[in-house]
Amino acid sequence: MSTIKVDTVQSTGGGAVTLTNQHAIKAWYGYDLYDSQNSFEGSFNIASGTDDGTGLVTATFTNAMSSQDYTPAGAAAKNGLMGTQATNSEGKASRTTSAFKSCQVSYSGSAFDGIHYIHIAGDLA
Repeated sequence: MSTIKVDTVQSTGGGAVTLTNQHAIKAWYGYDLYDSQNSFEGSFNIASGTDDGTGLVTATFTNAMSSQDYTPAGAAAKNGLMGTQATNSEGKASRTTSAFKSCQVSYSGSAFDGIHYIHIAGDLA
């Protein structure tokens, strides 16, 4: 077995390399709904985002996941809680191979517009 040690990895075009490691984050985004921004602060493997109403975002993947069994994790800005599903009643329906829904709520439980910070781990199709 050989070991490769490097300080920098670039694509042949000189740009950043897309991670394909089985355990790497496959998608992430920061989507800002605060003050009607309705835009990404940054993202990876996300083609588009949709404001689905107060506190609700749907992000569409550039490269699809292999199944609905990926693992989302989220954090919220503005002292709120991040739901990694649109609602509890939707369950797995909020996760498809092509898109993911997130919901931000206040500590009292009411949806509000803040910034969604989401990481997705799993396998790409």
